[in-house]
Amino acid sequence: METMKIIDEWSVSRGIRKFWFDNDQEHEFGVIGLSMGKKYTSTHSNKVTRDEIAVLILCAGNKCLMLHLNLFGTIPDCLASFLDRPDITFVGVGIENNLVKLKRDCGLECCNAIELSKLVAAVKQTPYLIGCGLPILARACEVELGDSPFTDDCSDSATFAAYSSFLIGKDLLTLF
Repeated sequence: METMKIIDEWSVSRGIRKFWFDNDQEHEFGVIGLSMGKKYTSTHSNKVTRDEIAVLILCAGNKCLMLHLNLFGTIPDCLASFLDRPDITFVGVGIENNLVKLKRDCGLECCNAIELSKLVAAVKQTPYLIGCGLPILARACEVELGDSPFTDDCSDSATFAAYSSFLIGKDLLTLF
């Protein structure tokens, strides 16, 4: 697994190129797993806590792109264009809520995204899977996730979520 960490807006274009356009094997499927890491802030009175998108994680094949959006001065147009490509389907657990927060915090939109639990429920014709997490969805799809190749910190678990979403999404979307 190759994870590229992008910590400034000037490296985004090169990172996207290396992640997607130099990744011919997975590029043909047009599926990318998407996950996010959040940071939490509270008011001075500590009564209101707000979560903000800190890291956007994209995975396809054996490559992951970890974009530390909270460190960017501005959001590059190339990232907005990449997320808005109609030929790429982004999949993930909780992606609908994550995309609302991505628009709120960064002004970014994704034109072609699928909530993974809804996709699995539709393909497997099992509506009770809507809202389920990755382990249950993987079992329903007979996708072996194995042990996480990552460590236990939050960014690695979010990366594993994006990677797992890619595996399940690719298997299901290639049926069509």
